[in-house]
Amino acid sequence: GVAKKIVAEVDEPESAKDSRLKQFVLRVVDENGVTVPNFSSPVTVSIQGPGKILGLDNGNLNDPTPLRSHTRQPREGRLLAVVQTSPGAGKVTFEASAEGLAPVRVTW
Repeated sequence: GVAKKIVAEVDEPESAKDSRLKQFVLRVVDENGVTVPNFSSPVTVSIQGPGKILGLDNGNLNDPTPLRSHTRQPREGRLLAVVQTSPGAGKVTFEASAEGLAPVRVTW
């Protein structure tokens, strides 16, 4: 289908619930929520609040983009973002966006 939006799923094992690290699996999906593997426009991630983005990866070993970059092309419609919050952190908002797609925001 045609790419419509980005969705984010927190990939967090039970043992990491109190961790300051969160991993977000980002997927570019169509109107039915099906991953669009041929989407190739760059996705940009950002964070607001007491946290930072540690890395953004697409699993492509041939991609020279640095892991600490906040913009990267998805591979097979997917990316992985790793976020770290500060000790005693307040509200943090993570956002992923790409031109022509509805962005996703996660606040915790």
